Amino acid sequence: MQVPFAHRLLRFLRALALLIFWELAFLLAGYNKGLTDAQFSSILDAFLACDISPLTSLIASRNSLTLVPTQILKFPSLWNIDLANNKITSMPSGAFSYPSATFLYVYLYLNQITSIPSNAFNSPNATSILVMLFDNQITSIPSGMFQYPCAISVGISITNNQITSVPAGMFNYSSATGNILISLDRNKITSIPTGMFSYPSATGIHVLLSSNQITSIPPGVFNYPKTRSMVLWLDSNQIPSIPANTINFPIATNVHATFSYNSITNVGIGNFLGILLLLNHK
Repeated sequence: MQVPFAHRLLRFLRALALLIFWELAFLLAGYNKGLTDAQFSSILDAFLACDISPLTSLIASRNSLTLVPTQILKFPSLWNIDLANNKITSMPSGAFSYPSATFLYVYLYLNQITSIPSNAFNSPNATSILVMLFDNQITSIPSGMFQYPCAISVGISITNNQITSVPAGMFNYSSATGNILISLDRNKITSIPTGMFSYPSATGIHVLLSSNQITSIPPGVFNYPKTRSMVLWLDSNQIPSIPANTINFPIATNVHATFSYNSITNVGIGNFLGILLLLNHK
């Protein structure tokens, strides 16, 4: 049976729109550096009007955006969002919340963000998460953020911001069996609350806390019985001692742990079993 001309035309237009999307994504990612909020909003409205589905990747890095467009949440299949290297200062409530998403990759580094709503990255069913917020001006992390009960692999970087404290219970992923990256180096954090950085089943762990103002470590905070690859950076802080049974990776075969440029005078028993580390290098 012959397909009516109107249907064939609609299919052609949708296929053409998809091709245009990839071309736009290429142009928006740095080759059209003057893209404004209004222009970007118009582009997203045009895609919504064309009923293009599913849209899974949106790239608009290296432009002049100051806002996270609200239309982003109208694309339910979107999971890869790159708004890095713009001039964004804030984001609306629930800006990147996709309740049914399996993957969530959001790139917001090299902006001017000062605060984050607590539900900005709310995707409770996500198993693979990557949130890049380094090189902004964030001063605090709201309680209840970055909760991913189904996570297998997680990467969160808030390096080089202005954070002074981290809420208790943050960055705990008991379901994770893959790789974990938590990067908080080059901030102004003074302490690590009890009950953080819990990854009992993760096989690869990177916790980066160097170049802060940390003065103490809770007992047992960095014990990882199943990890085989471990990177722990606590150098360039103000740590005077390491409590007993706090830092252990008993089966790890690939380890880099550094505590250089601190004021450590006491290391409790039951630490650093089989680990090569650097202490108080001056």
